[in-house]
Amino acid sequence: MATGIAARYNAGMGTHVDYTAADTWQRVAAVLETTDIRPAARCGNVRCEPGWDWRVDLTDHDLWLAVAGHGRFELEGEAIPIQPGTLFWLRPGFEGMATQDPASPLTVIYAHFDFFDRAAARPVAIAPELLPAPHVPLRDPGRLEMLLARIVRLIQMPVPLGAVEARLLLQQALLEVYRQDALNHGVTTVQPDLRIAAVLTHLHRHPAHRLSLAEAAALASLSPDHFSRLFRAHTGTSFRQYAVHARLTRARHLLEETTLTVGEVAEALGYPDVFLFSRQFKAGFGVAPSRIRDRHPDLATTGPLPIATARVGCQARE
Repeated sequence: MATGIAARYNAGMGTHVDYTAADTWQRVAAVLETTDIRPAARCGNVRCEPGWDWRVDLTDHDLWLAVAGHGRFELEGEAIPIQPGTLFWLRPGFEGMATQDPASPLTVIYAHFDFFDRAAARPVAIAPELLPAPHVPLRDPGRLEMLLARIVRLIQMPVPLGAVEARLLLQQALLEVYRQDALNHGVTTVQPDLRIAAVLTHLHRHPAHRLSLAEAAALASLSPDHFSRLFRAHTGTSFRQYAVHARLTRARHLLEETTLTVGEVAEALGYPDVFLFSRQFKAGFGVAPSRIRDRHPDLATTGPLPIATARVGCQARE
């Protein structure tokens, strides 16, 4: 009988993330950001031997990915076929039995892990409604297979900073599982559109350039109307509003991190006069640019940096 953490998971065996809830991704992010997710020594990338079977009785989490072969997983009373691309996110307290087809032996990558309280350094239970479904058929297993294989190599063949890299890769692996699980439930996570990304890069790299809507649309190889709709869908704002915000954000960085005066920042960012710049800056940040400069009086005593250098933020760190 499951006790402790395992019992808390058993209470919600059929429960998993509702990807349609408004705050789902924020709550999932909070779990991933506030807990210490540690891979365990129990991991492997193996071809199962003839006669292999696995009696599942877990006290931690396990990402279990079939990369070749076929079999069957009896998990919590449900019979699930195993084939390449079948993933299980097994939780503490789960019980079951996995077998393979003798004519098609399984090759499996698995990695045990757990969530730890950062302060107390002890395992913590994650609410079942914040975890993906235990069985996640992968539409594209390639990336997850690569991540898990790398985690296994780092654990089995320790290298300097390998433990740190393994933890970071494990977080990426969990993110990939969440994304594909969401897709299985009809929810598509928005991925950056490379055409819009090219325009965003231009806006941030060349804030002084007043890119017109038509020019931005041409850069994205889209019609202006289609570009406007797609841009708003990806950024939540209009092209013009985003361009102004990118310019003002760069202005604030220059005021905080370089020796340029307010007038020099306005000139560097292509404003025809300092008054327009000041008015736009105050509208955007609720404070005059001179106030930002006044908070960093030490910068004003070291002499100005060349504008070209200031534009790319190349300032030596002490």
